[in-house]
Amino acid sequence: MVKPDEEFDQGYSEAIAEAVVASGKKISRDKLQRLVASATEDALKQTAPDVVKDLYKAAPKMLRQERRVRRGFERRLRKYWGPSLDVFVMVMRGSFEFGSTF
Repeated sequence: MVKPDEEFDQGYSEAIAEAVVASGKKISRDKLQRLVASATEDALKQTAPDVVKDLYKAAPKMLRQERRVRRGFERRLRKYWGPSLDVFVMVMRGSFEFGSTF
């Protein structure tokens, strides 16, 4: 199976090459920008389904890793800043409650 990034690179390069060849040797900067934009859109449309499929396949492991990293960060944050964060939350909550009475 071709990896999505390889497929994208290949499709993108081929689309650019075809567009330049089809337009002839002399090409304006504006025309080239339009051709590149069109090729980019076409390449993204071709590869998007595979990218989405691969994201769903990788999601469980990726999300577990993200959660583990976040828990570690929050533990370190709480260890270092815990008492200060508690005071901040108390002041913020008090301010919110005070402000909501008006």
